[in-house]
Amino acid sequence: MKRTFLALVLGIAVLAPAARPATAAEPSLTIGSTAPALDIEHYFHEKDQKVTKFEDGKVYVVEFWATWCPPCVASMPHLAKLQEKHRKDNVQIVSVSTEDVKTITTALAKPHPTEEKPMAEVTENYTLTCDPDGSVSQDYMRAAQRNGIPCAFIVGKTGVVEWIGHPMSMDDPLNEVITDKWDRIAFKKAFDRERIEQEMMQKFNQLTRTGKFDDARAMIKDALAGAEEQADKDMWQGYLHRINLMQGTISDEDLAYFRNDLKQAAGDPIAVYRAASNLYGAARGTDSMKLLADDLIKAMNGAMDDAEPNLQVAFYARIAYINADLKKWDEAEAAVKQAMDATTSTRQKQGLEGLLKQFEAAAKADQE
Repeated sequence: MKRTFLALVLGIAVLAPAARPATAAEPSLTIGSTAPALDIEHYFHEKDQKVTKFEDGKVYVVEFWATWCPPCVASMPHLAKLQEKHRKDNVQIVSVSTEDVKTITTALAKPHPTEEKPMAEVTENYTLTCDPDGSVSQDYMRAAQRNGIPCAFIVGKTGVVEWIGHPMSMDDPLNEVITDKWDRIAFKKAFDRERIEQEMMQKFNQLTRTGKFDDARAMIKDALAGAEEQADKDMWQGYLHRINLMQGTISDEDLAYFRNDLKQAAGDPIAVYRAASNLYGAARGTDSMKLLADDLIKAMNGAMDDAEPNLQVAFYARIAYINADLKKWDEAEAAVKQAMDATTSTRQKQGLEGLLKQFEAAAKADQE
């Protein structure tokens, strides 16, 4: 329940349970690739402009979503605002689901969890579609080896893919593509580095999950020895710190590294949440948590005011789990109650109520 609730509040919904192996071939669709033409079966709004080919000089966002994906639904108001803001800039946002027409039509009639209107009305500013045969998803998601939604592809004025990522993080890249200030080469370099890191992370997680910390450390040291750029060296060094964190053998140097990681994320609520969540996941259940807990909670509280409502719920829930890990039950229960106050989703509130009961029962058991 812990992993599911927090993942659905903010992150991505996983499309395929099996991750690709670390030796997988290069993706056939990446930054700088010509964007495949769209062959979409159904458009939901009468005023939607159908897209079959990408017009020169126009910018497109091709976003993949589903009705069963809470982060996708949470992104809808943001996409609507982006479309309204950039309509004058010749931008068209096209959201594609692989679900059937009936499923989506039924969902669109329901109220949006954070807006006081139906989802059909929330999404009317941008192009909402479905492609049940999955051909568009095949051309984009599978070709780019992306396993989670929501996922957005920015297609630039020359018809090539400029950016790939979470739609809640695309405001600045989209602005730069529109104004011809986007550095595609620099982004591709960072994007490819991230892909390599994800492949290594998969192997790293396999080793650490089975307690093979020495093997994991040896693998990272080999990668560090072969790294040429400082950014890569810094990345692999971070993994070595992480191993110490997971083993509960954290040093002052490790602690300083993680505190700096949180400091670097400050100012970006999503980055703060991800950094804090990664550190929590590695430290929970170990002595390291006792040393890092205050820093994690302080970072999330510091980002709270600038976070969107769903992210605030995620912050409070994460703070609750940190306190629960330390058996600070009063603080854990208080954070859950704050999350309940922050959410407008009945489903989330029900999940939080169940979590509160779990904490209350655990606190009672500790007292006996």
